[in-house]
Amino acid sequence: MTELHLLKPLQKVWDRRTVKRGYEGRISLPRSLIELEQEASRLSEKDRALLAHHLIASIDPGEDVDAESAWLEEAERRYQAFRQGKLAAKPADQVFREAKARFK
Repeated sequence: MTELHLLKPLQKVWDRRTVKRGYEGRISLPRSLIELEQEASRLSEKDRALLAHHLIASIDPGEDVDAESAWLEEAERRYQAFRQGKLAAKPADQVFREAKARFK
């Protein structure tokens, strides 16, 4: 479980308006943000995932009920089409191979 002291710096809100243009027009981040990123990169993979989840939830705490409902309806529609023989299935290993090839 993530130590609470690691999440404490996240209570500070970084205001994008304070970002200054640095060398060759690159955006230079506030030093505290750089240090925070370095500290976060030293966390275990599981703790980084938990931290990312908390950060995303802090940006958009609401749940998109309409999207959830739409995905459930789509899943049900596809399942019924499969059961009625209107939709063919592929083995999972084939699906993953095709997806990897597509995104290379």
